[in-house]
Amino acid sequence: MPKKYWKCTFKFPSGSTKLELGFDLLDAKTFAFLQPRRICLLADRNVREKAEPLAKALGASLLVMRAGESAKTLKSAGKVYEFLYNAGMRSQDALIVMGGGTVGDLGLFVASTYMRGRLRCIMVPTTVLAAADSSLGGKSALHVGWAKNVIGTYFHPEKIVCDCTLFQTLSERDFASGFTEIAKTAIISDKIFFSRLHEAAFSELLFQSLSWKAHFVAQDEHDHGARQYLNFGHTLGHALESATHHKMSHGEAVRIGMRYALRLSVLLNYLSWGQFERIDGYFGYAQADLPPWEEVHMQQDKKQLSKKGQDFVLLRGIGKPCIKRGVSEKLQMQAYDWLIKDFA
Repeated sequence: MPKKYWKCTFKFPSGSTKLELGFDLLDAKTFAFLQPRRICLLADRNVREKAEPLAKALGASLLVMRAGESAKTLKSAGKVYEFLYNAGMRSQDALIVMGGGTVGDLGLFVASTYMRGRLRCIMVPTTVLAAADSSLGGKSALHVGWAKNVIGTYFHPEKIVCDCTLFQTLSERDFASGFTEIAKTAIISDKIFFSRLHEAAFSELLFQSLSWKAHFVAQDEHDHGARQYLNFGHTLGHALESATHHKMSHGEAVRIGMRYALRLSVLLNYLSWGQFERIDGYFGYAQADLPPWEEVHMQQDKKQLSKKGQDFVLLRGIGKPCIKRGVSEKLQMQAYDWLIKDFA
């Protein structure tokens, strides 16, 4: 029988995060380590039915916020600060953050700044995307007007509780969106991991993905080097999300962004055609309505350093990512034209 439960600690230069990953974990026993401290629970509306009984079991105060990108604002943070203060939260009390990636970002930001960051923060991701991507690594972020993720902190949660039971009710589209992040991590990390994407149990793949992400973060906590490899597929991906006004999901956009980065890798002779076909074959065939090149604005990517051309995470092989600075617009357009034809 495949293993269905993992417990470990990921260590980073400025802190550590414990992980508990398994099934049917949302009970008082899982969170007993927080007692006798005061507990507050922040959840998004999509998981209210799961959050309410957990809050009752823990004797926790509950605040339910709207889900989605519109929740990642200073105004929303102000509501959470007020909620915590009125609940009597003090240093070493605990904030449990339960929901998708947006409430996770909001909750982690609040935990890192309330009482000067002396709250204990426990993440309970309820989407595959949040579990595989935003829950680990210590990044929090809020939007200001149209500018995305321009306010934020680095603050590692004390613990992540990944209850895979929660993912069984996700739509096929939402599950696939999150699984794209697991596939991305496999591609930049390890041939064996990549080869098991179609055969291993989901819980095992999620654990492997988190372990590899922790590996990159431990090398480069503040995103100046190796951690940027985790941006594979995201440069075009983020631009497609914006260009389609988020009609294209994060996972769908990053999936296309990875294929684009693979094509650029071939054009720059980083990958052979055979290597490209092996990796690209994983994605299969899918149709997509891509916006015209003129509407795709990758220069707005916050990790961009080059003044001319565009920076990309590319591939020299499975488990061999690299950063290429200043890719010319001619090459960018050539790779995008291929995408347009491929998805036609």
